[in-house]
Amino acid sequence: MQGSELTQRYRATYLNDHLAAATAGVQLTERATRHPGVGDPAQMAQLRKEIREDLASLRDFMAVLGISERPYKRLLALAAERVSRLKLNGKIVRTSELTPLVELEGLTIAITGKRAGWLSLRTIAETDTRLDRQRLDGLVDRAGKQLDMVEPARRQAAQLALQNRGSGA
Repeated sequence: MQGSELTQRYRATYLNDHLAAATAGVQLTERATRHPGVGDPAQMAQLRKEIREDLASLRDFMAVLGISERPYKRLLALAAERVSRLKLNGKIVRTSELTPLVELEGLTIAITGKRAGWLSLRTIAETDTRLDRQRLDGLVDRAGKQLDMVEPARRQAAQLALQNRGSGA
């Protein structure tokens, strides 16, 4: 396999892995940003909208680079996301007070990973003129702002879940 073929193969693997994670991330965002009493509802709605747009942006970049989607990776990621809902949180059927915190921490990790992916694409945009550097710069900045939106909700969820409830323990 020649250098350019290998590069394209690595790009396809890398971007399909990010696509799978982003697909699961959209599902996580839908849940993590809808907990009553946690986060500003308008900001959480904006975050959901942006994260769906970011998924579309990733697909756009893949198309520009001539990279086909690998549906099996997305399906595996969605299955893993659903299994992650079965975490031990002290309740068998329902969510617990810990659920919003764990989901918002997962969302923080997902956005951080997405930002790293945009930065990697931005790096190759220096030599691959098919990639829009300004758009990538905007996506990197937006991911930082998304982290800033999630953090107050995450802190609020931590306080609600982990505060001393006066149990004397």
